Amino acid sequence: MDDLISVIKDRRPDGDALDYLTEAVVVGEHLGEQADLLVGHFVALARVSGATWSEIGQSLGVTKQAAQKRFVRRVPPDNAEADLRTFARYTDEARAAVVQAQQEAQRARHDHIGPEHITLALLHQPETSAAKAIEALGVPLDVVRESITSRLEPPSETAPTGPVPFAAQGKQALELTHAEALRLGHDHVGVEHVLLGLLSLGDGPVVAEFARLGVTKERVEQEMTRLLGDA
Repeated sequence: MDDLISVIKDRRPDGDALDYLTEAVVVGEHLGEQADLLVGHFVALARVSGATWSEIGQSLGVTKQAAQKRFVRRVPPDNAEADLRTFARYTDEARAAVVQAQQEAQRARHDHIGPEHITLALLHQPETSAAKAIEALGVPLDVVRESITSRLEPPSETAPTGPVPFAAQGKQALELTHAEALRLGHDHVGVEHVLLGLLSLGDGPVVAEFARLGVTKERVEQEMTRLLGDA
């Protein structure tokens, strides 16, 4: 408290009691915003880890609906990492893909979410630009699904309980997803960026299988540009 009082007085060195009061209100509002962003960051981090809104609401001591109303689509300013974590700029299709990736990992009895689970999740939405771009390259989605599924790790002996965390490459794929949106100058993050992020990994079974099928980042980006341009 002493530090805060000193800050307020330093901001208005020639002020009187009313000036200090005005400054205290401004600082108090700023602290409130920062506290909200702090909580929002860890709410978003919980979502990335696979926590449901019901679980988040329980941790916050509020209802699921109250938690969603407060934190959905919040964008921490000037913080690219927080922007990624909150999924504030993700389209509905991109959010659905991330949720579906969690389900793919659980279905495979894996204790982590990797690029392969994200890829399989994208294939559940054949109407999106990502799926259409793959098909435009002459590669049926069923072929991709079979190819990626064949490279999945063996299932665990016991099914995972609770949210499944992202593996290192899974997190990297999401980071590259956001980077692709920024590179293209888009104000949203869609499934097209998710696919480009996966293809930007450089190595791993997903990139290897895509390359074997003739699906490269350059070719996909060309098709997506055409598809989105037509739309």
